[in-house]
Amino acid sequence: MAAIIKEGRGRTATYRVRWREGGRGSKLHTSPRYDNQLDAAAFLRELEPQLAAKQKMVHGAVVGWDEAVLRYCAAHQSSTPSHLRHVKDTLTALGAAKGWKRPVDVTTAEVQGMPMYHARCLRSLLRFADEVLAQPIDRRVIAAVKVPPRPRQPTRLLTEAQVVELIEAADRWHPADGLLVHLIACYGHRAQSCIALRWRDVDLAAGTITLPVKSGDIHRHPLAPATLDRVRALPGNTGNTDDPLIVGHLGRPWRSGAEAAGWIIHSLRGPSPGKDKDGLPLEGTKAGVLDLRRYAITHLLDASNGDPRTAASITGHRTPTLLLNTYARTNDARQLAVLSRLVIPGVPPCSQGKS
Repeated sequence: MAAIIKEGRGRTATYRVRWREGGRGSKLHTSPRYDNQLDAAAFLRELEPQLAAKQKMVHGAVVGWDEAVLRYCAAHQSSTPSHLRHVKDTLTALGAAKGWKRPVDVTTAEVQGMPMYHARCLRSLLRFADEVLAQPIDRRVIAAVKVPPRPRQPTRLLTEAQVVELIEAADRWHPADGLLVHLIACYGHRAQSCIALRWRDVDLAAGTITLPVKSGDIHRHPLAPATLDRVRALPGNTGNTDDPLIVGHLGRPWRSGAEAAGWIIHSLRGPSPGKDKDGLPLEGTKAGVLDLRRYAITHLLDASNGDPRTAASITGHRTPTLLLNTYARTNDARQLAVLSRLVIPGVPPCSQGKS
């Protein structure tokens, strides 16, 4: 690849063009010095067609788009099957929509303004094609694929009173809706896993639940007595059958986890906590699935004495560190509770917790 290099500063600055004809590891060539950047850019424009022709000779056969996607997925077998299917479908649809027959067909203008997930998948594929498949990918195209930074995770943690309000609000819609919010807020389950439950998946005698998790595995763990009581009290208790467990106010099973999550964030509110300083009623507690899962996972980590593997065995996560990096949260009350148990040097034990 080629680039313009500036040497010196101010009026004495000069410009050179440096390039490699055979890719990384090959000999570095440098042009004569130019007094201004326009002359160096003109030399670079004349040089680019020659470099493109030589790179095609160096790299050999060009791989098609579909074949590159298949090789990319085959090289990432450590990922979950559902994730690989999603990546394959996304890249295949992206190539068909853009008319790309090969990875080398991607241009800088075509990658501007892509959604975050599409940009992330495309950049990974282009890097794989360049580094592993030895394709003549223009590095400027890879640099042009701008992946927006991941949104920062909110730091708030719901209080126990707020979670109780939300569960009670869901109960007023339907007992099965209350069970859905209860499972998410107590065990950190995904909404999609909860709505996929059948009556046979809850063993009331053994006190266990069996449900599918994101990795595609079937997960099993014990349930608290309060949860078992909620299941027994559900209307239409059909016992050990294939009927859906959670059939709430809709009168039918939820179509997807996204539908259930949308109902929670948009429709589910706890009772109004009072009035503001102007005497107007305050809006009740409003939270989404991730807020409930953060509450559940944070308290599971506390109950397990900070053991992420034990907490992950309940939530169904394959990577325990994900619980700490993504879901674990804190607040002032939790920090004060830790400080109340802190041993301060030079202070007698009897007065450690006194202010």
